[in-house]
Amino acid sequence: MKIKIKNKKIFFTGRRILILSITIALVTAGGGYFYSRSQTMKETPHLMQKLEENDSKKEVLVFFRPGCPYCEAGKQKIEEISKKAKVPVYYVNTRSEIGKVLVKNFDLKYASTLTVIDSGHFKNIAYADKINGKIVPLTSNIKRVFNDKLNDVH
Repeated sequence: MKIKIKNKKIFFTGRRILILSITIALVTAGGGYFYSRSQTMKETPHLMQKLEENDSKKEVLVFFRPGCPYCEAGKQKIEEISKKAKVPVYYVNTRSEIGKVLVKNFDLKYASTLTVIDSGHFKNIAYADKINGKIVPLTSNIKRVFNDKLNDVH
């Protein structure tokens, strides 16, 4: 049995519109997902000014790169632990102009790094890593950074 389509032009145009609509919806949804992931950490506004004005002996720089899975893995744990600490915390986007300068100054190897500055000395500590194939926050490193003096951080 053959099905006759009276107006083939309208049928195929409607089909193209449907396929185009589905494609646009999928691209928009996928793009929104990746955009939202890359926007979860924000660089501290007026970062250089705050670093220069800070009178504290100890401060912590949280380096991150938008879209970095290691940075995302450590984000929640850093926020949770840093809230309890009485240490100034500054977020640094490694892709920003200021971030690029600080990455070079502190000789960073990876974006997912905490830099502890204490009495003029600094130390870089990873805050996330891949363990048994899964990217996880390094909770013990994060706790040590916010609870101890620089000399106690290994």
